[in-house]
Amino acid sequence: MQEEKICTFIEDMITLAPTFKKNFLESLGAAHEKKLSNHQFYCLAIIYKQESVPMSVLARTLGISKQQLTRIVDELSNQDLVIRTINPRNRRVILARLSDEGKKRIAAFKEAAKAKAAELFSVFGEEELDAAINSLRVLGELFAKIQSAAKL
Repeated sequence: MQEEKICTFIEDMITLAPTFKKNFLESLGAAHEKKLSNHQFYCLAIIYKQESVPMSVLARTLGISKQQLTRIVDELSNQDLVIRTINPRNRRVILARLSDEGKKRIAAFKEAAKAKAAELFSVFGEEELDAAINSLRVLGELFAKIQSAAKL
């Protein structure tokens, strides 16, 4: 029974992913400047959510090597979007945090994305929006659980 449910989940995700990417992510992509690669943008978004993030945690979250992350953060730093600092509790740990310009860039993206999402979601009623928000939260919790189990 569980195997059948897993197959259904995988099939639904495979079917949903291209539609989600095309109809939502690509629409929002126009809202963020093309000067950033996807990894750079995701890096900024992760730092924004956590304020300052150890570089090793950032690499693991993005699913890339520390060397790849170093290049990404170097470029973001060159654009004055990210600042590296030393963790005061452990001087061996380098933290990445948003600069004031990085915070402005994320704020501008959020405003543009909110306007675009309002346009895209205008076809939904309140109950459908609530259901979508709840579904995303549940998926987020499930994926966090999967990621946590994978670290064991």
